[in-house]
Amino acid sequence: MSENDNSPIIIDIEKISQEIGISTKDYNRFLNTYIDTAISLENDFKSTESQKRSSAIKTLLHLSQVLHLSMIDRILSQIEDLP
Repeated sequence: MSENDNSPIIIDIEKISQEIGISTKDYNRFLNTYIDTAISLENDFKSTESQKRSSAIKTLLHLSQVLHLSMIDRILSQIEDLP
């Protein structure tokens, strides 16, 4: 993935919700909560304080794994490894 890649992230909500055993309606609610959490952590994510930044990344990484957001999981894993 390049730095300027603005390709949409496609999420197969039906498939993933079935895999984790919840309804698509519940998955959409969890996904919206994930988005809200990401927005609320934006300042921590951009922080120069490593503890704040690390905590924000770990939170989003964990949630992306729970929601089976593999593309976001890979992106956050790459970011987590950066200084």
